[in-house]
Amino acid sequence: MAKGKKEKGNISRKDFFTSFFQFSFSRNTWRGAILPAFFLLTGVIFHLSNKTHQKTGTAGKSVELPDESILDGLNIYPEFLASRQDGKTIFLSNRCTHLGCKIQKKDKDHFICHCHGSHFDAWGRVARGPADSPLPRLHSEKIRTNGQSIYKIDIHETS
Repeated sequence: MAKGKKEKGNISRKDFFTSFFQFSFSRNTWRGAILPAFFLLTGVIFHLSNKTHQKTGTAGKSVELPDESILDGLNIYPEFLASRQDGKTIFLSNRCTHLGCKIQKKDKDHFICHCHGSHFDAWGRVARGPADSPLPRLHSEKIRTNGQSIYKIDIHETS
C-alpha cells in the first residue's frame, strides 16, 4: 500500500480521538454529555472497586505478634499498622481511606499515605486530607502462651 494511504475502515489513533472529541463536545445536542458521563462513571467504578478491595482483600486472616516486638510509637507491618501510646496498643488497617493505597510511610507522629499525602495520627484519625475518614481499627486479642504475651490480630476491619 502506498505511504499515507489507509485501508478502508482503518483509522489512525489521532483521527479517532479527534473525531471522538469533536463528536463528544458537539453543541446543542445530547452528545455533549457523553464525555463527562464517561469520566464520571469510570471514576465511580474505580472508587467502588477500591472500597471493595479494602473490605475483602484480607478478610478472615489472623496474625500473631509478640508483645515485645511492638515498639512505642508508630509501627508499620506488611499487613497492618500498630500504634503504642502511653501503654495502650491498637491495630489499624494499612489501607488509606481516600483511595485504598497501602500506607508504608510514617514520621514521628503520623502514618502517611504516599499516594496523595493523607496523614493519620496514632489513633488513625485524619490529621491531613484528602482522606476524610479515619483508618479502621482491627480487632485484636492479647493472649499468654508459654509465658509470652502475644497479640492475635484479625486482618479485617471492625471500624
